[in-house]
Amino acid sequence: MDRDEARFAQASKQMLESGNFVDIRFQEEPRYKKPAGTYWLQAASVNLLSPSKLKEIWPYRIPSLLAAIIAVIGTYFLANVFLRPPGGIIAAIILSSTPLLIGEAHMAKSDALLLASVVIAQFGLIRTYRNHVSWLNWLCLWGGIGLGVMIKGPVTPLVIFLTVLVVSIIDREVKWVLKLRPLSGFSLVACICLPWIISIQIQSSGEFLQSSLGQDLLPKLLSGVESHGLPPGYYLLLALITLWPGSLFIYPALKFAINSRKTNTIKFLFAWVIPTWVMLEIIPTKLPHYVLPLYPAIAIIISYWMTNVAKKGGHKSSFSLNAIEVAIIGVIWFVVGLSFLLVSNFLQQTKLLTPELVATPELIFSKFNEIDFLVLNFATIINSLMFVFLLLVAYALFLFRKYVLSLSVSVSLVWLFVIPVLQWSIPDLKWLFPSKQVAQIIEEHSGGKYPLVAIGYHEPSLVFYNGSGTALANPEEGVKALLNNPYSYALVTKGNLDKFLDRLLNKNVSIEKIKEIKSFNYSKGRAISLLIFFCSSIELR
Repeated sequence: MDRDEARFAQASKQMLESGNFVDIRFQEEPRYKKPAGTYWLQAASVNLLSPSKLKEIWPYRIPSLLAAIIAVIGTYFLANVFLRPPGGIIAAIILSSTPLLIGEAHMAKSDALLLASVVIAQFGLIRTYRNHVSWLNWLCLWGGIGLGVMIKGPVTPLVIFLTVLVVSIIDREVKWVLKLRPLSGFSLVACICLPWIISIQIQSSGEFLQSSLGQDLLPKLLSGVESHGLPPGYYLLLALITLWPGSLFIYPALKFAINSRKTNTIKFLFAWVIPTWVMLEIIPTKLPHYVLPLYPAIAIIISYWMTNVAKKGGHKSSFSLNAIEVAIIGVIWFVVGLSFLLVSNFLQQTKLLTPELVATPELIFSKFNEIDFLVLNFATIINSLMFVFLLLVAYALFLFRKYVLSLSVSVSLVWLFVIPVLQWSIPDLKWLFPSKQVAQIIEEHSGGKYPLVAIGYHEPSLVFYNGSGTALANPEEGVKALLNNPYSYALVTKGNLDKFLDRLLNKNVSIEKIKEIKSFNYSKGRAISLLIFFCSSIELR
């Protein structure tokens, strides 16, 4: 479970446990980085689908899945504003097959929800810009902005503002903005957001806005935080992976779009993508999902190129790529595609993959001769052969300028990668999920009746799976917590074991080692050993 996902899910769980849907907390700590929209949707999903099992993660992920579906459908309708069929379907397929969106749809976070809000708002904006003024388009624009503010603060308004600004500069015209009815629009956004903002400001004594803007947003704008500081160009390179297989078509689509930049379609799409992308490249703090709100526009640009070239008969079109461009695209295509296949097969080496190997990648080369890249089972061999075959077919179709067919074949590659990895490979690597392992061991031992004290291992997922009362402590604090409960569990990292045992000397606490598990802490990139003890305070029994 991703760290942020665990924090979101735990805060949503605590809303259900406490009945307080205004304040946002992770245990006793205020969580004032983002507004409450995501937490409300997750809490509603859990309350509807799994009210008696708050420690299961799947219902917390449903809002992200639904938001991803809404974003794909919204992209279809957005593309139809610009393009004739099958342009909308092509754009929707490109977006739905990107690994970045697939990943976010599987996590209980805010990014898929943010994407949906941007798509909804942009739909209302472009319809109004093209003189389709109606109450529905007004509601989409300003309702999408209001939803975006409640999901992730200023991000959605910023994307919309930059789009409006750049379009106005290119057109040298600002009067069209009046068609957006900004006064009534801002009133709607205020009605959506202000009741909660005022409530949380009162409840937090003004701390929410100070923390959200001053301690979360501003540091990200000024410097790299949480080890996420990276140079400009990061998102451009990463798009080869996160936008794959659409990344095969980015260069020719952009080349065609630049030649068509005076059209209203490209003008609007460039205004959506370029200013926000440049801003994100400049900002020091970078995470892969920051550019996700721009991917629908990129998908539509690719679809615009495909439908226009196809309409002109492909080979008869004035658009063409030279031999060097085609060769470079081919090299990148095969390198990225085969890398996905390599990762997929490598993740199936469950007997070989260990926490130590992942923590020390150079060990892979020392065990290279032990790796069967095609694991000897029929399904994997067939999957790998199909992957390589379709990779070749997709590029061959690209060479013959059958771009839509090439895309169709390319999309099938995504599912040949995603299904084995998400359904079999990752779930089989139990050591990747130590918090869940700990919860299962405790559940089997006593039915999860007693509290857990964690010493040295303080991952947010541990609190989610083992209960809001889980104590995250150092050895001294941990022993004090054990003394306050007649029965409890202690989870101790091997590095803290000696200190823990020293603090227990001459204390009226008996301990019984239940299990030791070897795992991997992905956030710190190192292998860890965790020992689980059942403890009883002799004085309180």
